[in-house]
Amino acid sequence: MQEKEIKISESLSGMLEQMDAPQVEMVRESFAFYMEQYETLRLTNNAESVSSAIHTAVSEAINEAVEESEHTPTCGKGCSFCCFQRVDISSDEATLILAYTKEIGFEIDYERLERQAKTKDEAEFNALTVIDRHCTFLNKENECSIYEHRPSACRKLVVMSDPSICDTVNNKGAEIGKIVSLEAEVMTSSSLNVRESGSMAKMILKQKKIKL
Repeated sequence: MQEKEIKISESLSGMLEQMDAPQVEMVRESFAFYMEQYETLRLTNNAESVSSAIHTAVSEAINEAVEESEHTPTCGKGCSFCCFQRVDISSDEATLILAYTKEIGFEIDYERLERQAKTKDEAEFNALTVIDRHCTFLNKENECSIYEHRPSACRKLVVMSDPSICDTVNNKGAEIGKIVSLEAEVMTSSSLNVRESGSMAKMILKQKKIKL
């Protein structure tokens, strides 16, 4: 029987490459611990409450990393360059997002999500027009409409370099300086392996039962 492929973030993969064997083993144990915790929580709690708990934990971990860092985050309100990138979420996060948008009366652009969902990987996603790569939850003021319940992938992205470098149109391929939390990376990646996961567009459409 073929083992299930484990999904980890690019940041976590890069961190593991810099570790020795004992450190890698510690990360594996932590990964397994968080997966077990997630599975246990889902036995008696719904997707919304568990996802919210994970989001809180991820935010706390990244905030701690920011406090311990010698660098100051340059991300600010209205800075939305990162909102034109492919983001992976779990099916539980998709459920939470759909519930929250219904609560606040936010109209999701499903046609844009369908165009995004048809891309097979990050390269194809980045080949879309700027308008089509635009996160459907980004409002006219370049602010996140679901900020309170934004995905873990968004929460753990904290930039310390010039925000303009994140511009995927004018600075495509530029090296971005980030403040990274190992714990936040492990928690996020582990949650994507417990439940079904994929691009935000695909997961939301699937939870909404919209076929491509």
